[in-house]
Amino acid sequence: MQENINSKYEESILIIDDQEDIRLMWQKILKKNNYNNTNLACDGKEGFDKFQQSLLNSKPYDLLLVDLKMPRMNGEEFIRNVREHDENIVIIIITGHGEVADAYELLDKYQISDFLYKPLKHPGELLFSVRNALEKSQLKKSLKKHNIILESKVYERNVELIKKNKELLIAKEAAQKANEAKNTFLRCLSHELNTPLNAIIGFTDILINIVDNEQKDEIISNLETIMNNARHLHTLISEILDFVNIDHFDVDLFVNSCNLQKLFTKCMNLVKDLALRKKINIVLNIVNNTDNDIAVLDENKIKKIMINLLTNAIIFSNEEDDISINVFKNNDNIEVKVCDNGTGIEEKNNQNVFIPFFQVNSGLTNKSPGVGLGLTIAKRLVENHYGKIWVESDGLYKGTNICFMIPQHN
Repeated sequence: MQENINSKYEESILIIDDQEDIRLMWQKILKKNNYNNTNLACDGKEGFDKFQQSLLNSKPYDLLLVDLKMPRMNGEEFIRNVREHDENIVIIIITGHGEVADAYELLDKYQISDFLYKPLKHPGELLFSVRNALEKSQLKKSLKKHNIILESKVYERNVELIKKNKELLIAKEAAQKANEAKNTFLRCLSHELNTPLNAIIGFTDILINIVDNEQKDEIISNLETIMNNARHLHTLISEILDFVNIDHFDVDLFVNSCNLQKLFTKCMNLVKDLALRKKINIVLNIVNNTDNDIAVLDENKIKKIMINLLTNAIIFSNEEDDISINVFKNNDNIEVKVCDNGTGIEEKNNQNVFIPFFQVNSGLTNKSPGVGLGLTIAKRLVENHYGKIWVESDGLYKGTNICFMIPQHN
């Protein structure tokens, strides 16, 4: 082994051997190769005293060279006592050729770095073993230090994450409470608005039916204006109330067997008055009649979906236009298309129409009838049926198809 004659090693070494000539020779070899911090002990007892003293002085040895056969305290007893105080100190055993079996037995038992035969055949044996053992020890210490630093950083990061999670939880709970307060307020407000509004609609309807012939046309026209605006306001309030309750739409479906012809005919009748005001004709087509047009689904939720889609189609259709409802089987699913010839939708807005409060003509600030919640609510209800909903349109003024597909047997 080639040593750099200019390098000086700071490690402290204790040589423990009952043969003075061995001790002195090994110390001379080490010092000649710049291991200047070396000490000697004549047996295990003296060696252990010096080891303990180094601990008390907070200057522990880095390496112990220990003979096995010694008086007062032999090598194994010395090593056992050392390991009770320090599990990591580097130990190299000095042994005669007749003690090899004993040396091998101690290697794993006490984490011995190496063993050397005496007498040495060449000084390089000692120097290589010492340097190799010290470098491994230094690497182990460095790794342990880095592990401690890493563990500290991981701990600090975990503490930070726990703190952030706690803050997020508090913020989430606060948001939930604020949202619930908002929903409670809107429910109360909707109820308080609906009560007088229903009275306005009811009494206006009565007045239209009992008005005298004198100035009848003018009075009825004014009353119908009141009625139309009241109904429009009623629709807005209903949409807001539905949106407030949208999270409650995620409950289990109340399914039953429904005749598709009858179900969609009911849906048409629910928007009949709105369609008649614009002289719009709604046509129902049940295609691919199978299973006697029976499906298992939540009838009330399907009605709500269809009311929203048909109302949307009527609002954006021209007077005397046609609207079609096409229902057909698609594998094990029921597919529905509500088709109109109205204002149409730009392709970029095909997904935006399902965003709450989005209006087709001018984003979030459009003045079209409604508040832009109908398709949002329809989408949630379709998804509750494990289905999907989408838009088909060739562009502005080319009509729109709102399509949804749900399993035939939910």
